[in-house]
Amino acid sequence: KRSVIGSLYPVFINDWLSVFPREQFLFIKSEEYFKNRTAIIMDIIDFLQLSKFIYCW
Repeated sequence: KRSVIGSLYPVFINDWLSVFPREQFLFIKSEEYFKNRTAIIMDIIDFLQLSKFIYCW
């Protein structure tokens, strides 16, 4: 299991958060995505306010 501790990931995220409101970001843990891709993709579609239609993956 990899950790973001000691990485620059939080620094870059904080840079973006200093420019754009938090509500414009959707953070997804990779382990959640790999557990249930369909649900996460639907969450992304909802977040982006895209119309839902049948996806073929």
